[in-house]
Amino acid sequence: MKSLAAIILAGGKSTRMGSDKAFLPWGETTFLGQIINAVLPLTGEIYLSGDDARLRDFGFTVIEDVRPNEGPVVALASCFRHIKTDMVLVLSCDVPQLKTEDVEVLLNAHKAEFDLTMFSFKNRALPLVAIYSRSSFSAFEVALKSGERKLFNVLEKLRTQTILYEGEGGLENVNTREEFEMIVSQRNTEGSQSYTEKD
Repeated sequence: MKSLAAIILAGGKSTRMGSDKAFLPWGETTFLGQIINAVLPLTGEIYLSGDDARLRDFGFTVIEDVRPNEGPVVALASCFRHIKTDMVLVLSCDVPQLKTEDVEVLLNAHKAEFDLTMFSFKNRALPLVAIYSRSSFSAFEVALKSGERKLFNVLEKLRTQTILYEGEGGLENVNTREEFEMIVSQRNTEGSQSYTEKD
């Protein structure tokens, strides 16, 4: 397998949520902790994108944006400057349902002819749940220098592959308190069903 690193984006303001999404509880950990746990079986080279003061206690290298609070294009361009591996897994911290086996599906689907392979879920492409090849990095550097802040405008210049998410848990992007309560309720229901089945 080609060398792999992971970038976990945890620098958003979480304004719609009203509290820091990275630190929302998820089982016995947090949103960010769950994403880290999903990635660790596949690579220990993990970078956290965001504010160092908030994230340093997780024990991984934190990369701050060269221009803070300008969104994922700037965040990725800032991070890609530090990546030495052939491929990098890019994950937002607000998809806590993600599992290691989901990431493995992405890895197995990714081919050399693509700059990135991303999931789609509920008819929505998820470029922040994706594998990026080194060949994509230059487009983000150009975007950074030109001031382009729209992620999908950058992706239009790349060779992309989108695969349908067919996992069990879902890939809900959690932005509001209502969405958070919904997936927690869903998780609790699934956990109860699993416990009943084991009994």
